[in-house]
Amino acid sequence: MNISAKNRFTNHYKILSKHYKIDHLPYDPKIRELSKEAYINRYFSYGLSKLTDDDFEAAKSLSIFFDQRDKMNCKEFNKALLDEYGDALNIEKDVREIETFNVLSSIDRNIKTIRGIMVFFLVLWIIGVVTAIIYALVA
Repeated sequence: MNISAKNRFTNHYKILSKHYKIDHLPYDPKIRELSKEAYINRYFSYGLSKLTDDDFEAAKSLSIFFDQRDKMNCKEFNKALLDEYGDALNIEKDVREIETFNVLSSIDRNIKTIRGIMVFFLVLWIIGVVTAIIYALVA
C-alpha cells in the first residue's frame, strides 16, 4: 500500500484507540514481540504502572492489525477493517454525529437569542424615534 493510502487509515487507528480507551498508550511497532512488563519498562516515563492486561492486549491486537497495511492493498485492508472493527467505528461515527448535532443546535439557539435581542433593541429604537418626533411636534 502506498504512503498516502496508508496514512488514510491513521485516523481510523486514532478513533479505535480512543474507542478502546488506549489512546494514552504510546505506539510501538514491535509490540507483538514485547510482553506487558517489557512494554511498561520501555515506556516507564509514560506512567504505565497501572496498565491492565485488557488494555495491553487491545493495544497489541490493534497495533498488529494495523501493521498489516503493508501486506494488503487499500481495498483489502478497508474490507478487513470493516469486518474486524466495523461496529466500533460505527459507534464512534454515531457519537461524533450526535456531538456535531448538539453543537449545531446550540449555535442555532444562540443565533435565535441574538436575533431576539436585536429585535428588542430595534423596537426600543423605533419607540424612541416616534417619541422624539411626537415631542418635537408638540413643543
